[in-house]
Amino acid sequence: MNSSQLDINPEIPEAFALYKHVQDNYGGDVTRITANSLSVGGGGGGEARGSIEARRNCSAIKEENMGYGDKSDYCDMKMSVIYFKNSPSGSSDGPWYTSCPKKEDGGCKKKVTETIGGGGWRCEKCDMEYPECTRRYILSTQCGDASGTNWFTFFNDEAEKLLGITADNLWELKNRSEAAYKDHFDQLLFKEFLATTRSKAEMVNDENRVKSVVYRYADIDFKDENRKMIDVLKKFEAM
Repeated sequence: MNSSQLDINPEIPEAFALYKHVQDNYGGDVTRITANSLSVGGGGGGEARGSIEARRNCSAIKEENMGYGDKSDYCDMKMSVIYFKNSPSGSSDGPWYTSCPKKEDGGCKKKVTETIGGGGWRCEKCDMEYPECTRRYILSTQCGDASGTNWFTFFNDEAEKLLGITADNLWELKNRSEAAYKDHFDQLLFKEFLATTRSKAEMVNDENRVKSVVYRYADIDFKDENRKMIDVLKKFEAM
């Protein structure tokens, strides 16, 4: 803009912190910096995204009032699932919904309803009936670490990574054996994983509640995790 002003190397704390970050993490080579390598959103504290220093505990969502700003707050966490809601429940339902099976043009993904007589599935958006539906996850979990617990939702793609099975295949497993269905969840309890979470307050029954979603899930690469921990310890020793 005509009114904008560009200051080169301004003598302010933020500039010094950014200079030190580029020197320490990229050897001073700014061409190695990408948008994903820098902290974005709230709750990040300014550390490099993906670093151990940038991570927050589960308790930080409540303690730092995440989600109440104009935009969603994102943060990195290492945590475990300690409870699966709507996992084995003794009913035919599960942590999924029946969706439109259309795959053309990016797919539909809207909820479909079973036709009278159970001969197919109807999608109102597509104005079509299909012989089969596709199940997609809406998985509600309680996750925690040493600081405490919080509720998180896993949508389809991230839930598949966590559970290691599609919703359709899990539904089939449940129909074959309730015991095998329950065991599938039990084996995943307390497994640590890395996640980028998104928190935003929404109105629910006239009450403002923060809803947190696992925006990105990743299994832990223990070799990489150990390297990062050693780097943090070296920085701590140098202080």
